[in-house]
Amino acid sequence: MLLLLLVACPPPVLPDTGAIPRETGIDSADTDTGGDDTGDTASDTGDTGAQIDDADGDGYLPDDTDAARRDCDDNDPEAYPAAPERFSYADEDCDGNLIERVDDIDESVSVSPLGLVWSLETVPDPVGTTRVAAGLINDNQVAITPAEDFSDGVLGDDGQSTLVTSPGGGTFGYALVGCELDGDGVTDLLIGDPGSTGTDDTAFYLAFGSDLAPGTMSTSSLAKIVDSSLLSRVGFAATPLGEDLAITGIEGGGTSVWLLDGQGLVDGSITELSQGARIESTATTLGLGITLAGLEVDNDDGGDLVAGAPMATTGTRVTAGGLFVFGGSSISTSEGDSISVDDADIMIFGDNAGDNFGGFIVGAADLDGDGQADFIVSDYRDDGERTWHVVLGGIGAGIYDIGDVARTAITGTRAYVSDDGQATPRSAGIFRLDEDPRAEFIVGSPGETTGHLYVFSSDQLVGGGTLGVDEAATGLEGPGSGDYFGLSLAGADADGDLDDDLVVTAPGYESGTAWLVPSEF
Repeated sequence: MLLLLLVACPPPVLPDTGAIPRETGIDSADTDTGGDDTGDTASDTGDTGAQIDDADGDGYLPDDTDAARRDCDDNDPEAYPAAPERFSYADEDCDGNLIERVDDIDESVSVSPLGLVWSLETVPDPVGTTRVAAGLINDNQVAITPAEDFSDGVLGDDGQSTLVTSPGGGTFGYALVGCELDGDGVTDLLIGDPGSTGTDDTAFYLAFGSDLAPGTMSTSSLAKIVDSSLLSRVGFAATPLGEDLAITGIEGGGTSVWLLDGQGLVDGSITELSQGARIESTATTLGLGITLAGLEVDNDDGGDLVAGAPMATTGTRVTAGGLFVFGGSSISTSEGDSISVDDADIMIFGDNAGDNFGGFIVGAADLDGDGQADFIVSDYRDDGERTWHVVLGGIGAGIYDIGDVARTAITGTRAYVSDDGQATPRSAGIFRLDEDPRAEFIVGSPGETTGHLYVFSSDQLVGGGTLGVDEAATGLEGPGSGDYFGLSLAGADADGDLDDDLVVTAPGYESGTAWLVPSEF
């Protein structure tokens, strides 16, 4: 984050907007009873009171009788009618809207055609360069490019981009997960390729950050993690656990989460799931591992595995969904070890049958400033409708209902639903957009007729109650109907100001478009 220092500065030199402050009252020079100034040749019959100052010096007045010229914020010189709109909490152009069209944002840049960008991931390196990885699954490619390369509207023309290609069948790049396994300080990248059950093309590929040199490389040069039994599909979900790794395998009607030793992945001695420990789903925890996160939930400094199970059942609440937290001290990566779901330190279930709680986990960040990691969890309904639950850190071991531990609920977003009825809740993240060390929550709603992004501030997230999308602090609207704007997003500092700028995709617009949107919070 950029630390802002408040210093005494001379007043800014403002552009000539062409607006002239109106005389709305008797001038101090008036000496005659008719309101005429000394030397006037006409009476001030329009005087109605004291002259109104233009407090921010932008040439517009807050009480202008012409609504089209009325200043909506006389304390902000960058807010006035028809001013350039920014991605911020302010209504710069005074049109009454805090949610603006993405192509109306000043200095936003679009890149197209990109096809279907299913996933995005930020891949920083030690020298401060932020790269963005994009999963181009229609082309079986992952493009990794410096964030600033977006600024000219053309990707890959800077000589610093990497293109990873696969001969697979259209799912390469489905999942992208940044991790640091080899200890060299350069972020490594897991690339998911679910492929087809019963084949060896369903895998996670591991690209070490130091190997991601400019140019084109093939999956044949990458480490590959598979299920050698060919019974499960790999490539949907994974998360780093310190220097180790958790990967989900989907096996018919069940799932398993495999815990793999990071050093073995680095030296190549581990190449398949069965070489790690296993957490297997049960009849009442179906979908375990559909989403994974490595967080610090119970504050024991051990690092915890958080696994969602959106088809889990508790009591009579069928498919209420659940979230299971395994404390770091109980996590094993030893080959052949079996960990029971009942060994979870914390279990949180959906409040109602059919809620499918636990579909996606966003975190962790300190939202309330108490030094503890907080996180946000959604449900996973096939109709695309989403509710997001804000859970504050410091939860003790036990079994809970989400209504008992959630601080705030956010309703009204809609995920993208594919032609075969599968909904993806991927488009959400916690970002730091301003000098406040607390974070903002940005959630995409690509399933709306025109896609949207909604931004909720940390104050809103910890304020309690239920918030609808119409209560978002600010946001962005896509360019048009059927754009799927907000399907995937990532934060990346493209301009070097140490704040997160936003990369967001709209695969339904102009054969697939991505925007780089500078943040001005």
